[in-house]
Amino acid sequence: MAEQTGDIVVTAEKRQTTLQKAPLAITALTADTLKQSNITQLIDMNGFVPGLTVANSGSFVRVVSIRGIGYEATDNLSAQPGTSFHIDGVYIVSPYALQQDFLDLQRVEVLRGPQGTVFGQSATGGIVIAVTV
Repeated sequence: MAEQTGDIVVTAEKRQTTLQKAPLAITALTADTLKQSNITQLIDMNGFVPGLTVANSGSFVRVVSIRGIGYEATDNLSAQPGTSFHIDGVYIVSPYALQQDFLDLQRVEVLRGPQGTVFGQSATGGIVIAVTV
């Protein structure tokens, strides 16, 4: 039998709503889920979020793809990624910053599909949002 949890509040549309009422394809991982699953970095989310693939490139750059759309031109630092990463509403531009550890997170939200209307041009494939405590 599935364990019943309380409502998960997400801010995927830059306003708070419950996960059940959000009209988006969202996967939200709470702090407890991150801890129990030993997810300490973005690359550890492989297999936990449908459609999300995180890989290492030859250098210190993470390649993040959602449904096959992502940051394929890691050697060209002027290229725009197809997925974006935000921490507390701040867009993280550098692909090198995706190497950081997940510390003091309240939750991680992964939105699949184009999110350009709300988050801009670099969110064609989707967006990963980290919300700290």
